[in-house]
Amino acid sequence: MNRKNDNLDENILNENMFEEQEEQEGKEEASLKAENPKNNKKIAKLNEEISSLKKALSDSKEKYLMALADLENYKKRSSKERADLLKYQGEPILVDLLEVVDNLDRALEHADQENSSNDDICSGVKMIHKQFVDILNKWGVKSEGSVGKMFDPEKHNALSKVPSHDAKVNEIISEFKKLYYYKDKILRHAQVVVCSKEE
Repeated sequence: MNRKNDNLDENILNENMFEEQEEQEGKEEASLKAENPKNNKKIAKLNEEISSLKKALSDSKEKYLMALADLENYKKRSSKERADLLKYQGEPILVDLLEVVDNLDRALEHADQENSSNDDICSGVKMIHKQFVDILNKWGVKSEGSVGKMFDPEKHNALSKVPSHDAKVNEIISEFKKLYYYKDKILRHAQVVVCSKEE
């Protein structure tokens, strides 16, 4: 009888413990369910922050590549400008020297027109002119005649336009100053008179 009572008490105790365990598990499950919305919000917020960081990283990378490309272009441009500066550093002096050549050209033309008897002076001027032109050629300065060629605004400055039966429209019929190059660059444009359409 006592043994039966003991077994009965033990069964009741086990049942109570099982019920308490189920109740505890139920509370934990309810607690987890209550926390899930909060966790979901946290996860969503973290995902949003990750997406924002990824976009910021992509934008920064794009800006970096653009800045790098700009830097390379700047280096190339600066290098070309330095090379051009060294290549054409004597240009202003040469422009001034051309005025001397122009004056010598005019003196020779005048001497020939007047049939000057002073042959020594005329010969000396011619020698100076040739020497001067040779020096310019030595340093990469060369002239180009324009008479008979078609007017090119890239090379010529038109002083005036006059009609002529012996030339085409826009053909250069005379020049006041020659076209000069310094190496591969136009040093000075030619000053010319261009044939216009007859009225």
